[in-house]
Amino acid sequence: MLELTSLDSLAAEIVVQLVNAISHHISYLLSQEEINPAYGTAYLDVHWEQMLLADHSPTDTLATGILKLTTRRKLALNPSSFRDGQYSDLLAFFYDGLRAESYKSKYFHWILILEYLEHSDRYRRMFGSRLLFDETEQTAITALANSYTDPVKKIALLSILKRTSMSRKEKLFYFLKAIGIVQYRYLMQDIELSEDIIGELIVSRNKLFHQSSDFNESLLWMHLFQIVREVVGIAARNNSTFA
Repeated sequence: MLELTSLDSLAAEIVVQLVNAISHHISYLLSQEEINPAYGTAYLDVHWEQMLLADHSPTDTLATGILKLTTRRKLALNPSSFRDGQYSDLLAFFYDGLRAESYKSKYFHWILILEYLEHSDRYRRMFGSRLLFDETEQTAITALANSYTDPVKKIALLSILKRTSMSRKEKLFYFLKAIGIVQYRYLMQDIELSEDIIGELIVSRNKLFHQSSDFNESLLWMHLFQIVREVVGIAARNNSTFA
């Protein structure tokens, strides 16, 4: 049973957000105990149909509900468990991946965490100025694009102006290293993060998004799960890391 009390009156929407955030964070804490996630990824499931909001007084709100688990897992919780618990979209993506039943669905949710990083302010600061074309070349490409009346061709040419001198896998690899992810553990093996690993994750992502039947399950458990779990932990400790 989960019971939340507050001295200030809480609207139902706030209670829902709070319970969601708590369930997501506890699910992340459970993931820290996963030695072999291929056997299953535990998460906390909220049964909203059993949620009860009761006003005990004009200034108190009591929320009670049932948190049901299908398997028994021991997790010692104390105030320090939530000390590093800053909520972010990354935690929501991670939780959705834990809940997803198919491996491909899990991959979809967790790869979104890496793509979220690629759109962060810190990522843009690190790589936004390293454009592939210099100013003279940009002027020439812009002039060529403007000479076309076909908007499709014009947009296609102008879009390459944003390309950087580094490949996608290079940028993501260096970004992950910059935030402190250089090594992670899978089973009894310590794995060094590399550009090749990031490249494989991106290739698998592209195949998945283009409905390819080819899917490398080992990438999901050996690399993607381990990497994004580290990213979520960094965000939970300090969400401004990516600002």
